[in-house]
Amino acid sequence: MLMASPSTQRLNLLFPPAQFQSLCRSISALEAIISPEWVDRYYSYQNDWSESEEFFEMRNGAGDYVMVCFRPEGIVINGFAHESKRDDLVAGMGMMTGLPPFFHEFMFEEPVKTIGSTFCIWALKDENEWTIGNVAFPDGPFGDGSQLLLSVFDGLPESYRNWALDYYDELEGLDLELVASIYRFEPITVDLALALNPDLDDWESLSKDLDSIGYPYQNLY
Repeated sequence: MLMASPSTQRLNLLFPPAQFQSLCRSISALEAIISPEWVDRYYSYQNDWSESEEFFEMRNGAGDYVMVCFRPEGIVINGFAHESKRDDLVAGMGMMTGLPPFFHEFMFEEPVKTIGSTFCIWALKDENEWTIGNVAFPDGPFGDGSQLLLSVFDGLPESYRNWALDYYDELEGLDLELVASIYRFEPITVDLALALNPDLDDWESLSKDLDSIGYPYQNLY
């Protein structure tokens, strides 16, 4: 039986806000190892996006996005699913009702302004729970797209492993315990990286990527 995925209607399945940033860093570190070329990655993280914000992005090349802004005050998640009937609505149907003002610049300016929003979720630093606006969910089986786009954000290593094996054709296998070790934020070593991707050879680039992500590593070059 298929496991239910996190969505705007199942916020309880979304990984808790207090650990969400670490989860995004872990997923991005796995991507940096498995897909060394940044342009080909599905998930990426920038800890120097601005002086007060860090940024995580999912882009699938088909027009779908998840963009997450981490601020000292909390987290906001913007999602855009191109198949949703809510296409091109940035603040429609009460989606942004109650959104704290310190998230407004991120949600209403670039790049979100151009890409658009089909769902928005946020959490404040001192309140470890996710929030959505006064949403009327769109009709159709696809909904607002959140169930599809948030599937790996349940915090389970199995979810990333299953997704990666389906997405990356060249992956013949992906050891679950290795993925779990990255989810535990264990420092990345040469041996660990090669176990995930035996073809990896540009250790300087990987080190720079991990620095940008904010993920620990040891003696890569």
